[in-house]
Amino acid sequence: ADEEHNYVCTDFSQIMITTFIDRVTENSFYSMEILPSLLDLTISSQQNRQYQRLRDSILSQQRFDTMLQKRPSSPPIDDPTGWWKYSISCVKHKPTSRSWKDVLEIIR
Repeated sequence: ADEEHNYVCTDFSQIMITTFIDRVTENSFYSMEILPSLLDLTISSQQNRQYQRLRDSILSQQRFDTMLQKRPSSPPIDDPTGWWKYSISCVKHKPTSRSWKDVLEIIR
């Protein structure tokens, strides 16, 4: 509990220069310049492992959520063909792809 926290982002700086000139005439001038920023990231091996586990868990959950709708409602003894099709589609399915029907259902 007394361990020191390892921050991922230890230093960040951004410089932005803005200029606004308001003339009496119709012409006014405004400019903004954003200079390159400095971002210092330091990731420990433990943080990297945690990130990888989290990423893998999210992908697994997405795969499960996507395939759950195709799961047969009857038990395997009553619908073995449906369960075989479901099993094969789980193996063949790309977890990052969705059908247009799925996309329409998500945005409703």
